[in-house]
Amino acid sequence: MSVDHSLAVTGTTLRAFLFADPAAHSLSPRMHNAAFGWAGIRGEYEARQVPAAGLRDAVAGLRQPGTLGANLSLPHKESALTLLDTLSDAARAIGAVNTIAHRNGRLIGDNTDAPGLMSALLDIQGEARASGLQTEV
Repeated sequence: MSVDHSLAVTGTTLRAFLFADPAAHSLSPRMHNAAFGWAGIRGEYEARQVPAAGLRDAVAGLRQPGTLGANLSLPHKESALTLLDTLSDAARAIGAVNTIAHRNGRLIGDNTDAPGLMSALLDIQGEARASGLQTEV
């Protein structure tokens, strides 16, 4: 696995978020902060409880310098679509975003849920076939 060390900006702590409602139960900050440390990136990932009425302001805040973006959980995946500058083909096809990347002042929405699910199903299919079971995905 390669690491993009261009993100290791000296003197700047990069920020990333989870926007969810509720958010306090999430293990994402622990996982992402460990990944930042492993990669040598001075970064901080924070779970924020964002009610539906606060989503517009929370997404607008992602345009701040030093902000990498956010992950979205329920109930925000569909309502965030109209708040973004660009959508990936996957986000457009699925009609929902779970990832927002901040690049040069623009907010780009993507959806990694479907590819993640397909990958897991294909892994299960491979394991089942290795055990002699017939499967189709």
